[in-house]
Amino acid sequence: MKPWENGGKPYFINEQGYEWYVDKSLTNWAANPKRVGEPLEAVCFTVCKNKKPITRILVGIENQILAEYTGLEDMVIKIDMLRIINKRK
Repeated sequence: MKPWENGGKPYFINEQGYEWYVDKSLTNWAANPKRVGEPLEAVCFTVCKNKKPITRILVGIENQILAEYTGLEDMVIKIDMLRIINKRK
C-alpha cells in the first residue's frame, strides 16, 4: 500500500498543498549497485494532491531535478538511461 493511502506522513508539503512522498522503490532502483550502469545519488518522490498521485520527480543530491514523469515505466527507463550515461563519464 502506498504511504498516501495508509496515512503515511509526507516528506514535504509545498505552499500549494502538494504532498511529496519518498518513493522507496524507485529510489532503491536508482541506487542499486547490481543494476546496469553507475548507481545514482538521487531520491525519487511521488507528488500527490488530495491523496491522488500527480507526478514522480527524481531529485539529485544537489537538489536538481533530474527527471519528471507521470508513468512508472517512463521513470524507470530514465533512471536506467542516467545510470548508463554516468558510467560513460
